[in-house]
Amino acid sequence: KTTLFRTLAGLQKFSGIMELQVDGVAEPPRLGIVFQNPDLQLFNGTVRSEILYHLNEPDFRLYEWLVRVLNLEQYTGTPPPLLSEGEKRRVALATMLMHRPGHGLLLDEPALGQDDLHKAVLLRLLRAYADAGYFVAYATHDMELAAQADHLVLMGPDGIAAQGTASDVMQNETAWQKLGFILPEWVRVKCSD
Repeated sequence: KTTLFRTLAGLQKFSGIMELQVDGVAEPPRLGIVFQNPDLQLFNGTVRSEILYHLNEPDFRLYEWLVRVLNLEQYTGTPPPLLSEGEKRRVALATMLMHRPGHGLLLDEPALGQDDLHKAVLLRLLRAYADAGYFVAYATHDMELAAQADHLVLMGPDGIAAQGTASDVMQNETAWQKLGFILPEWVRVKCSD
């Protein structure tokens, strides 16, 4: 999953054939990426300088909104290494959103370190971003987060095991069993609603 996201974002070379289309035209997509390990992308002295890094004319209204929505207001002067893992992920997300990637976002395990409140905030923010016409993809082992996706791709060692609506994929017991997983009953119940 990490290799796939790094390749889609143009950060890693690949072999084989891959064509991506943006609005029906084959072109390299402009995607922001939030890594699974936020320490790999946070390097500035404060949360504020991290989020505003390398922006010539930052949109301070967007900045203020992001730090408020992502519950980072009290940390703007804090060095990122001193934050919790969940807070670091939220800083990395705010940084990517401030840079306004042209086509969308890739998020690798965005729910790690997030409590239920911050998972809900994350989902609302990603939903709003997608509803605004941007591509949003996240890789996750969090079944609750996966169950809330519009489209789900179940991947295993041999590639794609199943894909479709979250409800259809979550109900596909054969695909999960093939990968050696038994889904908890609450997942099937939640997806059948």
